[in-house]
Amino acid sequence: EDQVSKLHAVEFEWISTRKCGSSFMKRYREVLDKLTEVHDVGGDEAVAELLSNDADIKKWIDAQKQVLANGKLSESRVQYMEDLPGVDWMKEL
Repeated sequence: EDQVSKLHAVEFEWISTRKCGSSFMKRYREVLDKLTEVHDVGGDEAVAELLSNDADIKKWIDAQKQVLANGKLSESRVQYMEDLPGVDWMKEL
């Protein structure tokens, strides 16, 4: 608490001034939102249909597989990819 009081005393800004974050997270949120919306309505089959028709999302997922194959996808990002609803992202889409 003493440290918090000191920060308040110097009028520390508690809100981050950083923008959205990494390009990965920005795109991930977009993909997650879209897949969640589709999955909530139609389940895994609807997600599969979306992926067969949405070249941009499919291309982004394929790009993440390539980054992983090159050993450059962090464990946390692998977990994010695993959390995409209705997608077994390591399989061929």
